[in-house]
Formats: sequence, structure tokens, C-alpha cells
Amino acid sequence: MAAGRSRRAGTWPLLSGTAAAGLLGLGLAAASLTATAQADGGISVDEYHRVFPPAPVGVRAAFEATAVVVTWSPPPVARSGQPAYDPAVAAYRVYAVDDAGGRTLLGEVAATTTRFRDDTPGAVRRTYAVTAVQRSGQESGLSESARVP
Repeated sequence: MAAGRSRRAGTWPLLSGTAAAGLLGLGLAAASLTATAQADGGISVDEYHRVFPPAPVGVRAAFEATAVVVTWSPPPVARSGQPAYDPAVAAYRVYAVDDAGGRTLLGEVAATTTRFRDDTPGAVRRTYAVTAVQRSGQESGLSESARVP
């Protein structure tokens, strides 16, 4: 702003075309999110499941020879009357989880497998959880956890 000129409250200079287009895009995105939001500001369960896949189920951890093998089943497919979601899971992520809610990514496997091998020292004492990741990159919440019995 030039010296000696001041900006009055509520008045702002016009934006360049690129900046205005970016802000317009943000406004449209915010408007579309607002349109699907519930009155309390959250999103509906149906909308949540269209965006985020359910977590994998049946997670198990077992010691085999010199490693822990974690297995699971894919998220359940929506049935009639249940919220729909994009079933296109592209990968699974396996985490070590702790009692305080922390998690450490151990690895990611393609959706064509439901098995992960952890051969790091101390693996037998870990607690494991798995997430599903869609093609869009959206990740489910953590599955139920599993430990080696």
C-alpha cells in the first residue's frame, strides 16, 4: 500500500484473476461441504461412509517361525439398507498401536493380500491394527487390535 494511504475497515483491494479464482474454488468446495453437513456441523453417517471406507475385520496376529504374521478380512461390502461406500480398496496399512492411542506405521500392502509379516525384533510384544485405503487416498479408521496370544 502506498505511503500515506490507509485501509478503512471493511474495504479490501480487488484480487488478481488467479487469486480470485483460487478463492472462488475454495468457496465452492466449502459450499459443497456445507451442503452435506448436518445441523450440528458434522457429516452424516451416509456421507462419512461415502468418503471413508470401513475398517478391515477379523484381525489376527500369530507367531510363525521367526516373525509375527498379521491377517485380516476386507471391510464388509454394504448391503441393502446400509450406507454405501466406494469399495475400491487399493491398499491396507498395518500399524503398531499402543494403549495411549498412538500408532506407528509398520507397512503397507496391496489390496490383493490380507497378510503382513513383521520380522522385526520385539514384534511378538506388539499390538497390531489395520486400515483400508481407497484409490482416492482416504483411509479408514483403525480395525480392532490384535496381539500374539
